[in-house]
Amino acid sequence: MSDKRKQFSDVTLNSAIKEVIERAVNGGDYFLKPDEVRRLVGLSDSTIKRYQAKGWFPKHCLIGVKSKAWLASEIKGWMEDRINGTPFSVATSMNPARQ
Repeated sequence: MSDKRKQFSDVTLNSAIKEVIERAVNGGDYFLKPDEVRRLVGLSDSTIKRYQAKGWFPKHCLIGVKSKAWLASEIKGWMEDRINGTPFSVATSMNPARQ
């Protein structure tokens, strides 16, 4: 990938992440697609699946026949739990209705 193309890609990625964070800060819930979740939390697909299986990561929901997404509030809560040092075994950020 050329330097200009990579730089454009990085700028686009940074603006997309900034937009997601601004939406989260301003309230209201919305869906995050898998690529947005990976960028925000810094985990691979396989790690996210493994954490979900153990109850350490919020469950996704199906928003289409083959499309999955997470509620932004649940991902934000999970991230806050990690920042606060909450143990993985305590799923405090997950919506109890969806567990």
